[in-house]
Amino acid sequence: MLKKKRISGYTIVNIISLVLFFVCWELVVKTGLISSEKLSAPSAIVKLFITKLTETIPMARRFRRIPGRACELCSRDFAWRA
Repeated sequence: MLKKKRISGYTIVNIISLVLFFVCWELVVKTGLISSEKLSAPSAIVKLFITKLTETIPMARRFRRIPGRACELCSRDFAWRA
């Protein structure tokens, strides 16, 4: 016989805490308490992740094609904003 696995109270609290963390993070950025230039919203991060995952020419291939511009592109894309 198969036993049904019960979800413990700790698991539920952990899931709720994680969801609350992301909701608070999103609200802090969307309300402008912290600039989106300093801290990206989780929704923006997920959107960028999906975009990068589905783009036709991955970033590594671009760098292999244009080796002279690789450092320039990398430094421009990942430059810290003042």
